[in-house]
Amino acid sequence: MNTAWSKRILQLLILAGLVGLWQLLVSLGAFNAIAVASPSSVASELGGLLGSSTIWLDILHTLRGLAIGYLAGVVVGTAIGTLMGISAVVRAYLTPFVAFLNAMPRLALIPLLVAWLGFGQSQQIVLVFLIVVFMVLLTVQASVQNIPRRFVDNARMIGAGRLQLVREVYLPAIGIWVVSSARVAIGIGLQVALVGEFFGGNHGLGYMIEEGESTYNTNLIYAAVVVTAVLAIVIDQLLAVVNRRAARWLP
Repeated sequence: MNTAWSKRILQLLILAGLVGLWQLLVSLGAFNAIAVASPSSVASELGGLLGSSTIWLDILHTLRGLAIGYLAGVVVGTAIGTLMGISAVVRAYLTPFVAFLNAMPRLALIPLLVAWLGFGQSQQIVLVFLIVVFMVLLTVQASVQNIPRRFVDNARMIGAGRLQLVREVYLPAIGIWVVSSARVAIGIGLQVALVGEFFGGNHGLGYMIEEGESTYNTNLIYAAVVVTAVLAIVIDQLLAVVNRRAARWLP
């Protein structure tokens, strides 16, 4: 049997064993049923959710906030990081501000964002942006500064201007770094998107978890967590495929 398939089957067996043990312990009263839902009750809750349009709208809401904030953070972070990596003057001026803003706990800004932007998705998008932009910025800056000097010198020797250097030397070099760090950035971004929905949200998976907490519906909380975990795994696997394809550029 193929080794990869053997690993997958073993993983599924371990997962099934853990779920079975969880169900048995709950059935025997080892856990408080209010605090720890059984897998069967979670599956029943999840089946009801998947049969309605609400869960799909919540998933789309969370993904929309994540995508907008993440893409904006990648674009802005790449632009500023490239400038800081190329220009010592820009780096000297911006480094103190970047260090200060990066050290600031962005989650502490949620009450202010709600006050400024109101209850809705705007504060969630801004929160994701503030997390992602600095991760990308610092990664891009480091990658630009680590480009071997001979590449830049050779390009200049054959007449490459500043824009050509950016297009032909810097962007291909930082592209692999951005793609490689995307899995970390998107994972953290998803967590932040959910947190943003805890406070002031009226839709989304985070709001669903908050609703389950406020109504003492443990099954709803667990079902929303399962959907979030599956969503995270799917996104991570898609980015892994992109990362493997991008890695082919490397020597």
